[in-house]
Amino acid sequence: MMARAMKLAELETNLSGSETKAILVTFTDGAAVAAWAEQSVAAAVKHGIVKGAESRLMPTDNLTRAEAASLIQRWLRVVIGIDQSVDR
Repeated sequence: MMARAMKLAELETNLSGSETKAILVTFTDGAAVAAWAEQSVAAAVKHGIVKGAESRLMPTDNLTRAEAASLIQRWLRVVIGIDQSVDR
């Protein structure tokens, strides 16, 4: 879903194979990312939307609500520049 949102926002998602591998290799579990998701995950990392934790992406773990909220917040910051200090 995040890859589609990135495409809608016209963020670069078509990375070369070498760029994709170079990004994923920086994570200890980068090789565990499914082949069909590698380019999308690498693009999300490149744009700062996905950061991982403790040098891991945790591609086989379930996403918590807090992690999902963080992804959405980072996407909004990248796409429309929402400042993290905005109070509601």
